[in-house]
Amino acid sequence: MNDLSRHVLDLLENSLRAGATRIQVGLAVFTGADRLELLIEDNGPGIQGEPQCATDPFFTTKYEKKTGLGLSLFQAAVEAAGGAIRLGRSPLGGLRVSGSMRLSNVDRKPVGDMAASFFAVLLTHPEVELAFALDVDAKKSVVSTAGLAPSHRQSTGAGVEASVAWGFAEAARNAMGALDIDGALGQLRKE
Repeated sequence: MNDLSRHVLDLLENSLRAGATRIQVGLAVFTGADRLELLIEDNGPGIQGEPQCATDPFFTTKYEKKTGLGLSLFQAAVEAAGGAIRLGRSPLGGLRVSGSMRLSNVDRKPVGDMAASFFAVLLTHPEVELAFALDVDAKKSVVSTAGLAPSHRQSTGAGVEASVAWGFAEAARNAMGALDIDGALGQLRKE
């Protein structure tokens, strides 16, 4: 996977396959502390047993597969950027996956197109309640499907799901642009 948004997409799909109906994604950039933090949590069943076993590439909860590479690949990407991941219980009731890494590390993957990942998930899973919290040096923005178009959440009309997915993706893209995540990342790399 060539950017962090692809890892987010994979982790979102894992949450949905496990039965989650609410997912929260957080992205925080702290240029002064040289940190980038990524968080995905859900209300699914979580992982039975010790959560850290899920980073083993041969661990999977899918009966039709023999490997589960998503978390182990995310762990490798975070560790390559001088960071670590933590797995635990989410306040939502399911799994909480967080990765914290050095923002300026030359091996840190680019953030990528988070909005496209959200769009893909919402287009294929319009029933999910998704929230994205962005924090760039204490400037915060939150986008949520629950607040975006409440009347559309109940509808099954053709095209409504696509409009919610598109609206959420655009709001996420606008938030990332307004908080100038690329500028914060670029500035730190120049220093």
